[in-house]
Amino acid sequence: MGCKWTSKEQETLLHAWSDRYRQAGEKKNYNSFWDKLFIEWFVAFPKLAPPEQEVIAPELWSKAQKDEMQKGILRRKAQLKDWFWNHLHVECHVDVTASYVAKLMQDVEKGPGKRCKKLAEVFSTQFYQGSKAQTQELARAKSSRHMKLYTTEITAAWKHTNKEQKEVVEATLHSLRECQELDDEGEALDNGSTMENIQRLPLHMDAIMRDMQDKTGWCFSVLTEGCGPTGHVKTASYHLGKMKNRNTFAKAFTDFNNGIMKPWTSFVRNVCGEDPHLLGPSDSLSEANRLAPMLLPPTQLPPVLFSGEAAPLYQFENNNNPPAHVGATLPALGEGAICSTPPPATLNRDEA
Repeated sequence: MGCKWTSKEQETLLHAWSDRYRQAGEKKNYNSFWDKLFIEWFVAFPKLAPPEQEVIAPELWSKAQKDEMQKGILRRKAQLKDWFWNHLHVECHVDVTASYVAKLMQDVEKGPGKRCKKLAEVFSTQFYQGSKAQTQELARAKSSRHMKLYTTEITAAWKHTNKEQKEVVEATLHSLRECQELDDEGEALDNGSTMENIQRLPLHMDAIMRDMQDKTGWCFSVLTEGCGPTGHVKTASYHLGKMKNRNTFAKAFTDFNNGIMKPWTSFVRNVCGEDPHLLGPSDSLSEANRLAPMLLPPTQLPPVLFSGEAAPLYQFENNNNPPAHVGATLPALGEGAICSTPPPATLNRDEA
């Protein structure tokens, strides 16, 4: 698990060099910047040797001690470069676009946590007769055969079906989508309710992401489609920003796939000790539970979130490869879909 290596005085010095780092980035010339920064840094913070070695004059150090000191200087230079990359790199910051908010408003009306079926799936339940069952097959072979059905046989059968069956399947799918746009009472979601749900969501997601960062050292961003009237939230995508030495969640966890949620949910279970779930309604938290997803028990979340008081929010961004740290605050809620935590502590792949 990563840990913070800078003191307050060191961070003050680094922030003082932020403007010069951006100027060097605009000119695509970092060499002069690094040379000047390293000189000022090691003048201000020269202690790198162990305490027992500092009492010995440098000319009396052994070759092994000199080599270790040189390695420490190189490690510190690499840490300084990583700090500026993680906090100030120009490619890590994008402008908020209003287009994604419109898409979020549209997708959130599909219903509470249900994926709409595809045409081939509807066709398989209505017209596909299926292949002959195999006898005395192993569980793995059976699973492979079922996967083959949906990837090849059913898809091929759907493409070659007649016009009448296609019309029936399309009409059925249209009806299913209309049903998903209704809540349990059969009333369509209005824009006011949808926006209220979206506005309440960041308060809880912010606390969840902070707790996850405290437990793991990773800094999380989660992209969701918003929550429905029952509080269910569809997680559409997620991302973890680059860490120490440009390390990412994808490099640290070989099973990572941006379109598959299993590695992410497994990681959450290992950290939290329980499955991600939506807590059942209670007398005191019914409204909060109805409107927000919960990965953790409410005792681990700040009570301010349930009292209706204001809580700090971090800027929401829309990006195919969003940063995991932002740091700005929004004046209004519901301006996007990515909830981010503050700048992360660095984490080596081996430490993950």
